[in-house]
Amino acid sequence: FSIMNRGSMKRATYLKVSNAIAAPTTTNIRCANITEATADHFIGQSLYPIDGALLKQRLGVITDYALVSSEGSFTFTISPSGETLANATRLIAM
Repeated sequence: FSIMNRGSMKRATYLKVSNAIAAPTTTNIRCANITEATADHFIGQSLYPIDGALLKQRLGVITDYALVSSEGSFTFTISPSGETLANATRLIAM
């Protein structure tokens, strides 16, 4: 058994929704705790809420990322429930 050369493992990134600059929508959230400057850094990762009404549901896949006004701006495929995330909802991107 070997774990060598098994491809890259993506690390989970913890996000916290912020409505300080822009309100969350069904396809976009801002996260003040994410300040990664590399555009498109998170594309292809899935979003999973770890609290709130959508707890543990796969929210969608990140299709665009940019640092906007010192906050990470995440665009993703629409949530299966079509619900908007509440301010301070915590998520994992992986």
